[in-house]
Amino acid sequence: MDQITVTIISLIATAVLYWFFAPCAWATPCAASSTTRLLSMTGENPIRVRRWSWIISMTFCSMAGLLLAPGLSLNAVIISTLVVYAFGAAAIGGFSSLPLTFLGGLLVGIAGS
Repeated sequence: MDQITVTIISLIATAVLYWFFAPCAWATPCAASSTTRLLSMTGENPIRVRRWSWIISMTFCSMAGLLLAPGLSLNAVIISTLVVYAFGAAAIGGFSSLPLTFLGGLLVGIAGS
């Protein structure tokens, strides 16, 4: 039952994030926030974009930690493995598609277990 709850919450969170980024033009500056030159080409305020990128990413990281902690005994090896799994899921999604990344996360998670 716990895994079903985690899956439903993560599906809802992915849908909300996709809904947030899909219709707005703010996804491009957010994606370019790691490079100052790219971010300045979008015309957005770099500080504001980076601040909101950190807020969104830390919210999702905190939520993921809260959802995963009860089911795992978290140590350095498991956390490192989760980072590799997350990178694999992002690679399956092509580093640009949230729905494909979610499906990639499911595939990597099922294959890993």
